[in-house]
Amino acid sequence: LRRQRQMCIRDSFIDYATDRWERDIRDVDVVLESVNRDIRLEDPPGRTLSRSWQMLKRKGILISLCTTPSRVKAAYYGVRACYVRTRPDGRQLARIAALVDKGYIRPYVSHTFPLTQAPLAHEISQGGHTRGKTVLQVREDFDE
Repeated sequence: LRRQRQMCIRDSFIDYATDRWERDIRDVDVVLESVNRDIRLEDPPGRTLSRSWQMLKRKGILISLCTTPSRVKAAYYGVRACYVRTRPDGRQLARIAALVDKGYIRPYVSHTFPLTQAPLAHEISQGGHTRGKTVLQVREDFDE
């Protein structure tokens, strides 16, 4: 864990909802793009990704967690780009669950809904204003 923490050191985070941040930030080595859809739902998916290219310095890298970045745009800006996706891994999930059980990781739950309110939970989660996880409670008799 120590090595991982050191690798996560950052200079600053960006509030992607603020206006024109891509004009103010320049010559960064790495952009980690993790916004699938901007706050305004009328904006198309990938808008934040398209605004991120010009922030990179030449030979920088754009890493997207949401979609495959354009090879054409990467070549145009003289940068590298990749899409990082995960696959289910039962052993990793068991290790993460053990860390949660021991209190090392505390997930932040913003909303909990009974399964019967799944459409409402989905609507709220897609609104772009939630912080943390939205949980569907499958069993009514389940308490933490």
